[in-house]
Amino acid sequence: GEGGGGGEESAAEWSARVTVLAGPEGLRVHSCKLARSPFAAPEEVDSPLGAFAVGQRVEVMQEDEGYEGAWFVAEVLELQKEAVRVMYPAFAAEEGSDAKLEDTVQLRRLRPMPPPPAPAFSGSLSAGAPLEMLFEDGWWQAVLTASETAEDGKAVLVVQTVYHNQTHRIAPGEVRPCLLWHWRCDRWERAWTLGALDTHYAMLLDDEDRRVHGMDVREKKALELQARRAAKQEEVEGKRRLKEEEKEARRRAKEAEERARREAREAAEEARPSGGSRLKERLRW
Repeated sequence: GEGGGGGEESAAEWSARVTVLAGPEGLRVHSCKLARSPFAAPEEVDSPLGAFAVGQRVEVMQEDEGYEGAWFVAEVLELQKEAVRVMYPAFAAEEGSDAKLEDTVQLRRLRPMPPPPAPAFSGSLSAGAPLEMLFEDGWWQAVLTASETAEDGKAVLVVQTVYHNQTHRIAPGEVRPCLLWHWRCDRWERAWTLGALDTHYAMLLDDEDRRVHGMDVREKKALELQARRAAKQEEVEGKRRLKEEEKEARRRAKEAEERARREAREAAEEARPSGGSRLKERLRW
């Protein structure tokens, strides 16, 4: 676009990365981010860290075996560069202890408390719909397999967990939609398919990779430049030393050659007989 003062920037210095998700309502833009070309001046990489504060209640996605994909409520204790220190109210630090479990988790595993589901959410579900069920103080990813009526006439939802393939029969009030938090615009969107969950998680990993490597890119480039300069300096110094050694070798060889010629001349002069000696030799004969 047209801008005011300052230097002009070429359109080639910028690129756009647009991610689109497919759902029942058609295509939706998941995220759109402008980025400078690698040949343009680097700029700071944005981060969701600003969405959190010490003392805030959040949800943390679990990745440990047996808890994969489950969300548990936690309280933020400390904000770090790419990680957050949290405390889990539902877990004790040790068995029989009143102290609560604390942990340091990657920033990509954090999200604010999601909005509550609509009152008619459970009644709108159909078989195969992804959802989250409340189980053991956490929200676990699952898929609806059937709706039943219990003996007391109450509705029961039959669900199967995504990561562990376990079947549970739960009350309609113990489910909520699978929501995706778009941290760049602080917006929530429902995941209509399990594929949307996988895609969103992959993008969180990609965002983390870009942030981590973006934080180190300047230092990495500086170290690479320093290493290239040191290698070049070593190469120049090596050539200089080689030339000096070759020059010194030629000087010594020349000195040795001159010394050998001088010694040969002196030896020849010593071996030559003097004039008086030759005259006596003749008279004797």
